[in-house]
Amino acid sequence: MGILGSLFGGSAKTPLDPCEGHPLCAEGLSALASEDWHKLTQLYTVQQSSDRYHWLQGIGMSVPLDFSIRNIPDGAVSDTILGAIWTCLAFRFRGASVASQVSETAAMDMWTALEYAEAYLSDARNKLPDDTVIPSLMLRCALGSETYRDRLDELTSAAMATPEHCLFGAFNALTCKTEKWLGSRDKMWRFAISVQDNPPNAAWLGLTARAYIEDWLWFAGFEDDKDARNAFQKDYRSSDYNSKIEALDDAFWAGYAREIQRSELMFAHNNFGGLLSNLGLRERAKPHIEAIGRHRASTPWAYTHSGDDTLNSWNSVRKAVGLPKLDD
Repeated sequence: MGILGSLFGGSAKTPLDPCEGHPLCAEGLSALASEDWHKLTQLYTVQQSSDRYHWLQGIGMSVPLDFSIRNIPDGAVSDTILGAIWTCLAFRFRGASVASQVSETAAMDMWTALEYAEAYLSDARNKLPDDTVIPSLMLRCALGSETYRDRLDELTSAAMATPEHCLFGAFNALTCKTEKWLGSRDKMWRFAISVQDNPPNAAWLGLTARAYIEDWLWFAGFEDDKDARNAFQKDYRSSDYNSKIEALDDAFWAGYAREIQRSELMFAHNNFGGLLSNLGLRERAKPHIEAIGRHRASTPWAYTHSGDDTLNSWNSVRKAVGLPKLDD
């Protein structure tokens, strides 16, 4: 399959772990199946912001597409959980194709799901105005609906507010600012550099790594101007380009700490690993890929690697950097 095959038209049956190894995901799904909202609320509140978001994402990516609940609860955390589930369902209905290839039925299903999500999230934010996960989810909704698009700056500030900054809110803001979504290359880079200049911790440097990946993706799959593409490729192949990436990687390891939230570290490892692997900097990619283990995130790896047997695909990445094969 081609360079962007998995993102645009690759197999939808790739058996990824939708929870990406989150340790509380299985317990959350069990509580959701029995509609134990007391347990779900406990699991939500015991976690820090980025881990909470990642937990919600895992649940939302795991529930069946015909998800429903028997008794609608009334509570701030339950509103947040349901808002997250419907947000994830919306983009699962849409699929990973470019906009021109999304069917009318898929688009309508996405918009209906986003209406549910936005209703729950608006109620949740009224009840929990300081919870940074909620505006982070609203930023995700903005990629598919216009409801929050005139509030992107306010939602970004809220998602990154102290003391509970949410990395995935910043990531959703970065995605909104990319040229392929709602922004431009300049907007994306201004935001990425502003975070890089004052990151809450070293894992947030993974946002800059992701900006480099999104930059490459734009010129590999979207840019129509041949001269612009050629200029980017010249820069991309230069030693100066690699030096910038290596300095960013050094900064991550210099600030690395086990106390950083697991989800934030995994975000950084996936994006640094993907960037360094794509550049052929295998020795630098190796420790990131090793840290990921078998719980590879869907992106950025889906931009360059695809296949029905994800473990086989992932093992090929591991093999390329000298890591042993993972067994089924």
